[in-house]
Amino acid sequence: MLKRKKISVVSIMLALGLLFASFIGLNSVQAQEITIQFAHSNSPNPYQAIEHMWAVPFKNIVEAESNGEIKVEIYPSAQLGGQREIMESVQSGIIEMGSAADAVVSGFDSKALMFSTPYLFDSIDGSNRLWKETEWGQNWSQDFKDNTGIRIVSVAGYGFRHLTNSVREIQSPEDAEGLSFRVMESPVPMAMIEGLGANPQPIPMDEVYSSLDQGVVDGQENPFTSITSYALYEVQPYITLSGHQLGTQFFVINEDFFNGLSEEHQDIILSAAEESTMAALGVSTLHNKGVGVEEASAQSDIYSPTAEQREAFKNAMQPPALEELYNELGEETVDEVLNAVESLN
Repeated sequence: MLKRKKISVVSIMLALGLLFASFIGLNSVQAQEITIQFAHSNSPNPYQAIEHMWAVPFKNIVEAESNGEIKVEIYPSAQLGGQREIMESVQSGIIEMGSAADAVVSGFDSKALMFSTPYLFDSIDGSNRLWKETEWGQNWSQDFKDNTGIRIVSVAGYGFRHLTNSVREIQSPEDAEGLSFRVMESPVPMAMIEGLGANPQPIPMDEVYSSLDQGVVDGQENPFTSITSYALYEVQPYITLSGHQLGTQFFVINEDFFNGLSEEHQDIILSAAEESTMAALGVSTLHNKGVGVEEASAQSDIYSPTAEQREAFKNAMQPPALEELYNELGEETVDEVLNAVESLN
């Protein structure tokens, strides 16, 4: 009897131990099943597209730092939709993370239009610093999260935008007069192009190459990261280094998903986002200053304006854009951002 009882107790303890171990294993499996779907609309080449430049180190850091408890799946090339669709999917929680340009983000909060201001930033990290280092940037980021349910985890400039076209070399604003240029569907870039006496045409980025090839528009404006990743130089024999606007990409996460993570996992994501931004800015600078220019120059004539000509482009493009911003956002907001940028210099 005593022996049986001992065996019975041992068996029960063993069973309880196995049950407890199974719970531990279950919890471990559940932790490993945290999956982040990250979507963007650009090339899967990390040396051309800043979204992928950012996504690859982000994935590697998050998965390593979480010991595999978080898995990051990257969906490039608009596999899950264009930039607006990606933002809507993040907002609704269909996917966890995504990336979109400033003009697209402005459709969710018009104050993001300020990042599109021509000749606002002097360096490629200017938009990141406005978002991260100024009171306006932090306040706006909080308001954006509260109003949309989307948390901005990083902001990165992907290069200064330049004018390209298939008609003639552009050395001055007058040379662009009468030409048609593809722009993002946003009032600021449209006003900016109209300031040149040219005709802006909103066209989705994935349709730009065919629109240029078929003569729907004469030109477009983008940094070399986009000019090369979409091979636009094949149908744009003239490139002018106007550097009129810093293209800015926003990296976002669904706020409900983020809040559902442990504090440790939240810290890992935010830290990885910051490290990935530094990596992306470095590679983007390399591409826009060297590799991309060299690649495009093989098929396009590249013109670099003088300081005087560059000032003429600024005088033509910035005032109508600022007028649009004053009408849209009000004098107080615009002046606050202009002063914030000035404080960074």
